[in-house]
Amino acid sequence: MISRSNDKIFWCWFYGILNIFLNVISQSVITQIAGRLLLIAILIICLVNCANCQTDTTSVDDKTIYVTLPGRFDKHWTLGKRETGISFVSGPYKTYEIWYLELKPRRELILWEENEIRLYKNLAKQSLKPDFLVFEFTQYPLSWLVAETHNYHPDIWRIFDLTDQFNFLASLGGGYQEPWSWSIFLGKLSTFWEMDDDYNLLPAASGAAGFVVTAGTKQIYDNYLVDANWCRVELKLKGEGKSKNKKRVWDIKAGFRWPGISELPNTITMIYSRQRTDKKQKYFNLYNNSSLLCEIQIPYSSAAVEPTLVRINYGKVVPVSGILAGINIGIGYEFRQEYDFSYKAFKGAATYIPFFYIQPKIIL
Repeated sequence: MISRSNDKIFWCWFYGILNIFLNVISQSVITQIAGRLLLIAILIICLVNCANCQTDTTSVDDKTIYVTLPGRFDKHWTLGKRETGISFVSGPYKTYEIWYLELKPRRELILWEENEIRLYKNLAKQSLKPDFLVFEFTQYPLSWLVAETHNYHPDIWRIFDLTDQFNFLASLGGGYQEPWSWSIFLGKLSTFWEMDDDYNLLPAASGAAGFVVTAGTKQIYDNYLVDANWCRVELKLKGEGKSKNKKRVWDIKAGFRWPGISELPNTITMIYSRQRTDKKQKYFNLYNNSSLLCEIQIPYSSAAVEPTLVRINYGKVVPVSGILAGINIGIGYEFRQEYDFSYKAFKGAATYIPFFYIQPKIIL
């Protein structure tokens, strides 16, 4: 059974169409800047209207696999014995549109034992027998807007200089290396079940494991948009577990990244992120209602072993009127040449480029 309200579906579709138009079709810089300001306003509306626009699965059948796709809105069809569909997810920091196709119509039943290490192992083994193909178009609207402002509107950019080393816009849009990307996922999507007191099976957790190829034509360095064809290939383990008011989300990725820029080395990439939330928690601690992301990139195509990127992001939220609100704090450094926008090139010797950002965090 799937329950949604019509106004939530409307805003999801409206956002999806608007996002594709503004971020892909429009070529005018002025139109892009104005459009993205409007997009941020629409995103705020979407976040409010789509807070509960989720798939609600209450029966044990093949369609329960879609709890693994965290869409604000989704629609699926049947092609023979295989399922296919689309999913839209909106947000000011990350938005994406998904099309997925089921390769194998039957899946095994896996019970949830609240053992994340065992879950990782199970997913890794199952990824060797892929049953889903997923195409995804991902955008980072706020980071994209900030980078375009830095590129084409330096006067506006300088207004937000709080110190010589800290810019408010750079902080607001920090943490991403590209404004958008295309990706292809081939792997396993699994639902993990638990029994209630009446011996009914209920979805308790979901996970995805497989290989992801991600690519794009633009990157972000020193808060500038840089034209360069890049590619990333990764092994991915991602999942979500939920029980009453508690929720856990994890994401592990390891692979290779080719920036497509001669001055920058190809790298081995490793990312680990985790989020734990509890809307009923009354006391304060740093572990619960928090998120942690650790990322490192190490060059493999040269004799140098100095990491080209090290990043740690810690987020903390507290219950406020039924939602979770707080901040994200990110610190780290890049080791590379600095980008000279006037010459459209990386110049000088490699140096440490530290970064620090503070961003709002809201979980509905």
